[in-house]
This record gives sequence, structure tokens and C-alpha cells, in this order.
Amino acid sequence: MKIIKHKNLFLFASLLFMVACSEENHRIPIITNPVAPGVVSNIKVEPLPGAVKLTYDLPNDQNLAYVKAECMINGVLRQVKASTYKNNLTINGFADSTSYMVNLYSVSRSEVSSNPVKIEVIPLTPPFQTVFKTISLERDWGGANITFSNPTEADLAISIIYIDSTGYWNSGITNYTKKRSGSFSIRGFDTDETTFGVYLSDRWGNMTDTIVKNLIPMFEKQLDRTSFRAIRLPGDVGDAWGWVLPNLWDGNPIDPAGFHTDVNGVWPQYFTIDLGIGGGAKLSRFKLWQRAGSMYPFNDRNIKKFEIWG
Repeated sequence: MKIIKHKNLFLFASLLFMVACSEENHRIPIITNPVAPGVVSNIKVEPLPGAVKLTYDLPNDQNLAYVKAECMINGVLRQVKASTYKNNLTINGFADSTSYMVNLYSVSRSEVSSNPVKIEVIPLTPPFQTVFKTISLERDWGGANITFSNPTEADLAISIIYIDSTGYWNSGITNYTKKRSGSFSIRGFDTDETTFGVYLSDRWGNMTDTIVKNLIPMFEKQLDRTSFRAIRLPGDVGDAWGWVLPNLWDGNPIDPAGFHTDVNGVWPQYFTIDLGIGGGAKLSRFKLWQRAGSMYPFNDRNIKKFEIWG
């Protein structure tokens, strides 16, 4: 009996779902009025990087529901809507700073559109193009490095590609960022000359050309961590809670396996490590793991600011 009831319940729920979907697909305006609303007026255009902001006066029409702007960008009809509670809208995603034609419509509660108000707009240079001009592609430890400047803090994707051993372009890494400026690298390459490329794209599918460079990555290898040892110099902080200094380089990032300094209230806190490098070395980078667990990463007593002296 329970199985039959469950089946009936499932069938009933399915029917409700089908009815809901059917109603959703055939939704019609509550108000039926074939009269188009009045058009917007006193339109002002503010050019923005890769965008334009349109400010206007709304028609005095109680039947007005919203204002709609349409513009053809890269062969795609871009559509932006704004309610009657505001008197402006912004069209984003322009591919360049040339002239575009925008159609502005007033739309009634019955989804009846007014005649279009045609207006010509010229956006400022899009951020993906501006940032592209600041890109620097240079060799790095075990790979290549990218630096960039993004003064408008636009959402961008910066992609590094390279030609692999088969002679074909291979996807490397993509850095999604809105930082005002930054630097990142692609690693894992030998010291053989490699062809690298970098290009930018934005959230609307606009894309730059590709900067291509032949670079010879600098030699890099991981130090022998078995040669590391803790040293206690005057003024160095002690260990706490059994989380000793050698846990920093034991290769185990899983909690509990970290290093905890003695809680003595003295800042800054110092500790010293002998890297066991007999002939010396130039340190290129290091990897830091946050304490594991749902409440600890980038929180609690994880390190925030630090300096390395050698």
C-alpha cells in the first residue's frame, strides 16, 4: 500500500509540475491594452569604457512598465531593460569605440512597445583593449610571467598559451581578475626555448589579438627539504601546542601538522630556518598552505603579513 501511495503522490506531483511548466510557457500580460505608451525624451549619453549610460525623461503614462534599449554588437542583438523606478540604463560589452545605433523603446504593461527612438552612441575604448596595451610577457622561473594594469578594475580573463612538443598551440592557464594591477606566471617548463602567447577576453566574448614571444624559462628546482633544520636565534619565537617549526617543510599540509608560534603577545614574531644550501641558491618562490578545515583558511590564526630575510 505504501508503494502505491508513493507512486500516486509522485504522479500527482508530476502533474502539478507539468501544469506549472505549461503555465510558465504561456504566460500572458494581466492587462490587455493595445495602445503603445509614449516615448522617452531629453536623452543624454554618457560614454564609458566599453559602455554607454543613457539618461532620459520618462513619459507621463501610467501604462508604462519599463524602458528597453536594443543595440547590435558583434552581430548579436544586445538588449537592456530598466524599470520605471529609474530614469537611466547602461549598455555594456561594446567591442570598440566606433559608432553604434541604439533603439530606445517604451514598453507598456501589455508588452506593447512604442516606436523606437534612435540614438547614435560612441563608447570609450573597452577595458579589454586598454589592459591589453599594458601587458608584459617575459620569461620567469620555470616558465613565463605576465604583468598588467587594469585601471577601471574590469572583469577580465587573461590567458597564457604555448606551443607544445608536437608543434601545436596548447591551453596553459587563464587568470580571471578585476584587480587594478597584477602579475601571474605559468610554470613547469624546462630551459628549452618555448613559444608563449597571451590574449585577453571579457564577459561578453570580446577578445584581443595574441602577443607571441619566444622565451627561455629560467632554471628552477625544488630545494631538498630533508636538508632543512630549525635554528633558535636570540629573539626568535618558540613553538606552541606541539606544532613545531619542522612541520613547515615536512610535505604534509593536512591538519594537524602546522607550525604554531608561542602566544607571548610580542609582535612581530621571528623564527629562523637553515635551508642547508652549501653552495648557495637564488630563491625564486615558495608555497604556503593555509590551515585546513572549514573555519580556518584565510581566517583565525592563519598568517596574513610576513617578510622573508636571508
